[in-house]
Amino acid sequence: PRSVHLTCVPHEGDHLVVASAMGQEKHPAWRYNLEANPDVELQMAGERYAARATALTDAEKEAVWDKIRKQVPMIYVYEDRTDRNIRVFRLSRT
Repeated sequence: PRSVHLTCVPHEGDHLVVASAMGQEKHPAWRYNLEANPDVELQMAGERYAARATALTDAEKEAVWDKIRKQVPMIYVYEDRTDRNIRVFRLSRT
């Protein structure tokens, strides 16, 4: 098990996490961990529960990207730093 502190954006009863790595050229290691094993444990506001991570398609990402930008304004900076496709994952309670 690995622990990573991430900003979560609430969305339709789930949470979105962004694999931005602050705009670095390489994807964050946790992205590959989620792709290899999408079953995660989420801890927020004193609650801990099982969840499943699903990578958003490019169309799904486009639909929520402005919402993410509003919640995490630094995303603009991260976008400027890299040409890579910054992945977004949906964490759904299981």
